[in-house]
Amino acid sequence: MSTATKPPAVVTGASSGIGLEPAKQFARHGFDVVLAAEDAEPAAAADRSAPARPGSRSATKP
Repeated sequence: MSTATKPPAVVTGASSGIGLEPAKQFARHGFDVVLAAEDAEPAAAADRSAPARPGSRSATKP
């Protein structure tokens, strides 16, 4: 499956633990990942720790 045809991966609880690792795996496999978390700062830290690929974008909204 090419990157262009993959659906976005929406991961809840993505700022730590059980949500963070799947988010990283999706990113490593070329998915666009949406991190959903309650607290903005831990979510921003999780976003910074996820592997980026050329052309990827990220944003954190409080």
